[in-house]
Amino acid sequence: MRGTVRNRGTARSAAATLRYYRSSDATITTGDTQVGTDSVSELSASATSAESIPLTVPSRAGTYYYGACVSNVSGESNTDNNCSTNALRVTVSGGGGSGGGGSGSLGACSVWMVVRPNQSCRAGGEEFRNVGDGCFVFTLFGSIRICADRFNFTVNGVRVTRVGNDYRVDTLP
Repeated sequence: MRGTVRNRGTARSAAATLRYYRSSDATITTGDTQVGTDSVSELSASATSAESIPLTVPSRAGTYYYGACVSNVSGESNTDNNCSTNALRVTVSGGGGSGGGGSGSLGACSVWMVVRPNQSCRAGGEEFRNVGDGCFVFTLFGSIRICADRFNFTVNGVRVTRVGNDYRVDTLP
């Protein structure tokens, strides 16, 4: 999962910790389940820092939301804007089978298209890339890496099924 931390203040911020969370709803808070951390260096006023961690979704069926909150720092004038306002939604269901390998861009994603390791397709202007080892990268909100066991899931309207090392596109938005 990838996120951008922005210092919205008028002064330099201290170093902070970015905590990634999984939630049952689209509102990300520090009360949600923490799934990882990252360090954020000091930031000058209005500066940004790109941060990322690998994301592993549960194999249990359900809809999950992912986002991040940066820790409060000394002298911070507004702590109400420290969590993500846009959560990544991932829906998990079902099971899969076996597959093979491949490479290259397949162009636009289409229903029943098989995306093998090192292959990608595009849906709604975003790239869906099978990076192997049961992981894929979706470029919505930067590069979001999701790894999982055998199951079906939906990311922003693109429903896919893991079949061995391959992913099959089941539905599109």
